[in-house]
Amino acid sequence: MKVGILQTLVALAFLGTLAASALGDVVDRGPWAGRHFIPIGAADIDVTASPLAAVMVCRHSPQAYDKVSSFEQAMQTTATVGVPAYVIVLVDNEDQADVVEEVVRQRGVKVPMFATTDSMPIEGECGLYVVTEKEASPVSSADLSALRAQVAVRRSETGLSRPADSTTTAPKATPATNPLYVNQRYGFSIRWPSGWAYKVARSNDGAVGIAPEGSQLEARIWAAPEIESQDPTDPPPYVQIKDYLDYVKTHARGEVTVLEKLKVFDGDIEGRDYTYSYMRIGKDGQPDQKYRGRIQCFVVDGVAKLVCVEGPEEEFRKKARVIDDFIYSFHPTLD
Repeated sequence: MKVGILQTLVALAFLGTLAASALGDVVDRGPWAGRHFIPIGAADIDVTASPLAAVMVCRHSPQAYDKVSSFEQAMQTTATVGVPAYVIVLVDNEDQADVVEEVVRQRGVKVPMFATTDSMPIEGECGLYVVTEKEASPVSSADLSALRAQVAVRRSETGLSRPADSTTTAPKATPATNPLYVNQRYGFSIRWPSGWAYKVARSNDGAVGIAPEGSQLEARIWAAPEIESQDPTDPPPYVQIKDYLDYVKTHARGEVTVLEKLKVFDGDIEGRDYTYSYMRIGKDGQPDQKYRGRIQCFVVDGVAKLVCVEGPEEEFRKKARVIDDFIYSFHPTLD
């Protein structure tokens, strides 16, 4: 039976987070001390040790993520320069952290984010706080203008006047010291392009690439339980790709168009390789943008193993050779 997209996201967990333990990293100082924060993506827990920070605490809901985007924009002003900002998302369980990261990736959120199953002071969907080393002061009515004003005052009091250090405010990429990524759990491998970094999923289902600065390409590799079709004549790799393209459609303006279908082989294992295009819906008032993607899939012993690259159509065309080399370095089994 085909599973729904939310179940698929949890099952794939291909954008999981790097966590020091089952509950994430323990905050060791400040008003959040003792709580467990799960970094989303490559967010650095050190940002919580800043002497002054603007913080949004929100629940895991679509309405809250709309406010996260507004919070991110509000903290990019002259009044708040030099002050780190981050978001804490309240989740019911650890699996939701993987869903949070996929939502964040799709929305293009750059502000550091953490998930936690611990209780946090919040009323409604979101709360705003000016956080110092000693206290977390709530901002009345979660008003962004009031947050900026309070941050400006505290910044002056603490003497923060330079731009915040990127090591504490920006997600920190883990360089791919060895471009060959091998997943021992599910038995597959791939070689990342030169200049890329990557981060491994918390559940070890795969990894997501971090493109060089200036590139908008997105790449990821993951494994998940095979989705079975009601039609036994459907090739298993086709079924997995179709399910993924149905998911892509939820972020598209109009249809997802398949441009090319290839039958591929890795030894005796048969797979499918599709190139597709769609109009990605713009975020935060930005215009829609034509995107192109390529996905390759093999199914081995009931496990689907996939690699996907997406990006703006023009860059996708220019980087065709790099994408080819990356896709064809994918091996669904280990020798």
